[in-house]
Amino acid sequence: DGTRIVSGGDDGIRLWDAVTGQPIGQPMTESTGFASVNSVAFSPNGSRIASDSIYGTIRLWDAATGQPIGQPVMNQTDIVEDGVAVVAEWVERVDSDAFSPDGTRVPPGSNRGTLQIWDATTGHPIGQPTTGKAGALHTVAFSPSGTRVASGSDDGTVQLWDVASGQPIGQPITGNTGPVNAVAFSPDGTRILAGSGDHSVRLWDATTGGVFGQPITVEGMGSAHAAAFSPDGTRIASGGDDHAVRLWDAASGLPVSQPMSVETYLADGVEAVAFSSDGKRIASASPGDGIRLWDAVTGVPIGEPMTVDTGVVDTVNSLAFSPDGSRIASGGLGRRYRLWDAATGERILQRLTVQTDPVLVNSVAFSPDG
Repeated sequence: DGTRIVSGGDDGIRLWDAVTGQPIGQPMTESTGFASVNSVAFSPNGSRIASDSIYGTIRLWDAATGQPIGQPVMNQTDIVEDGVAVVAEWVERVDSDAFSPDGTRVPPGSNRGTLQIWDATTGHPIGQPTTGKAGALHTVAFSPSGTRVASGSDDGTVQLWDVASGQPIGQPITGNTGPVNAVAFSPDGTRILAGSGDHSVRLWDATTGGVFGQPITVEGMGSAHAAAFSPDGTRIASGGDDHAVRLWDAASGLPVSQPMSVETYLADGVEAVAFSSDGKRIASASPGDGIRLWDAVTGVPIGEPMTVDTGVVDTVNSLAFSPDGSRIASGGLGRRYRLWDAATGERILQRLTVQTDPVLVNSVAFSPDG
């Protein structure tokens, strides 16, 4: 409902009031020490939070009390939990859509090409870890029905998995010649979008694994770091190290606007893209350039970039729209958790400050109730 923001970084996990900007409770940390948090996500009903650390620790938290749920699963092989061998080595990311639609399962991946489904209530693994073709799993996404998971790997493959059994569905989908950095299902679940380091975005049939059309690319396009479907599934937004957000027709693969160029001198380019819930706007995040809003039909920028004070390098690398599309939360380097008015581009709150320094905010997410 957009009332809370969760952030993760070097100082642990924190909850914030999305209206006042005040912290809610104490930071969620381990009593035995805490590793920097890579990413965080709310469950669909907002009652739990999933996190993963730079050392691959997967952890569930009670969003009301801030207490951990169950035991963490560490970044080691052959951890035995209730007699089940767990392989969960170096989890890349728990994305904001990493919970299944019904909120019962979480699918993190590993640098050994394995995927493990977890019970999001108990924190226990469901079935055995499953290994597909070798290659680090960079990204995962649930299908809208919650019955399948798509994963993208360092070896350029996309793999479909059955959630109930944890087994791969068919052979890995090949065709990308670079690592797959982003995957997403279309809203109707029939297509899979893959953004790749081979300077392309590709669409695949989610049932057969066949390719839809030609790779989506143009001369000068860089490695695709982020990609997203519009809510109606007719358009695709991508961003990458060519310092541009690109808008594509999902049926033809043709560009529907000129590249939306960001002004940053940093090599990272565009690190995140997101459509508003009504599909009319796209937000992009770029280290050194901050957050920009774009008209999702014309590609024309809306207002000025949302940046911090003059003279401060704004290393924003994560963002999220509130469920109603009225606000944007952002995170980055140097104790910067911010909330923005999506209509005016003005800061609703000054930065939500923590005392630990330095702090790298890798991921932000709104609770489902806002």
